[in-house]
Amino acid sequence: MSEHFDVVVVGGGIVGNAAALALARDRWQVALVEAGPPPAIPKPDDPPTLRVSTLNPAAIELLRRLEVWDRLPVDRLGWFDRMHVWESDIDLGLSFSAADARLTQLGCVLENELVAASLWRAGESQVRQWSGTQVEALELSESGAVVTLADGTELEADLVVAADGARSKVRELAGIDVDRHAYGQLGVVATVAVEDHQDTAWQRFLPTGPLAFLPLANNRCSIVWSLPETQAKELLACDDEAFSRRVEEAAQGCVGTVTLLGERGAFPLNRMHTNEYVKRRVVLVGDAAHVVHPLAGQGANLGLADAAALAEVLATGRDLKRRAADPKTLRSYARWRRSDNAIMIEALHQIAGLYGRDTPGWRGLRLLGARAINQAGWLRGMLIQHASGFGGKVPRLVKPRAVSAAET
Repeated sequence: MSEHFDVVVVGGGIVGNAAALALARDRWQVALVEAGPPPAIPKPDDPPTLRVSTLNPAAIELLRRLEVWDRLPVDRLGWFDRMHVWESDIDLGLSFSAADARLTQLGCVLENELVAASLWRAGESQVRQWSGTQVEALELSESGAVVTLADGTELEADLVVAADGARSKVRELAGIDVDRHAYGQLGVVATVAVEDHQDTAWQRFLPTGPLAFLPLANNRCSIVWSLPETQAKELLACDDEAFSRRVEEAAQGCVGTVTLLGERGAFPLNRMHTNEYVKRRVVLVGDAAHVVHPLAGQGANLGLADAAALAEVLATGRDLKRRAADPKTLRSYARWRRSDNAIMIEALHQIAGLYGRDTPGWRGLRLLGARAINQAGWLRGMLIQHASGFGGKVPRLVKPRAVSAAET
């Protein structure tokens, strides 16, 4: 049995769902394939899940345009309007505020499953959805693409979008190579209760790696602590009380008392970028194309910018009577997103390396740099504009506007 579509999107996470919905709203016939079960919206009393994303104002605007933002429960949104970064002395750190870039908020921390599930539900009437079945084969020819699923279903399409993550099966089947760098560290993640996060994203750069406190609702935070593998495993083996005290000590009082809530986890830290974003009838978005160091929380934002850019270039191509997989259209997407993403990937890599140099000379230079940025409002504003997703070439779906918690 086979069905035909303009586009088949593989991967039902945040980026894949957003890409499928954006394309369907542009009147493309879209199929979405998710290997696991459909993402589920957490119950009101469920604790926050470990996997969260920090969405910048541009990503939030995309969700608004897709009419998904208002589906999200207000009491699970972790808004923040300030960011503070420091190394050894919290009072000598680098501070950013939304006002520096004339924004209402710097961003919002949300559970990945919550966002993906809301996008999935929004797409139920517009996207043909498959879940619980994997891609087994991919055939590409001059006439089209055929995606074969594990249950034997064949999906014929003009274009296949790989949104199936860093270990993308579609990318592998298409024969696209990657440039990968392992940092030799794990990111330890947990949810903690704090006294007061002050609607601030806190990040301390320790000699072993950064520790981030990402604000959630109800004075909770999602933490990500990057550590060498041996130290990360030691931290994971601590009892709950010891874990909480070590995190609290490293935080230098920025959020007050810290109490672990629920389980802990860890993931390996890597940098990855594909050599090609497009090959024949396959185009890559999100983690299938790039993986960045988590220190700035830009992973999901870059992926959602990919989805918005892909929707834009395909719509432009159709206005010129081109099919979805038209080579000129796809090359336009690849040039746009690969160059923008490469800049961010390298910048984060260099920042991670800069703070990894623990010598008096380098510490002094970093302190001087922080002072200079704190004294230069125009520079802080420029940096925030880029981190907010409003720097460089911005897709139409995420054109700037102030984001306000009151709008939720």
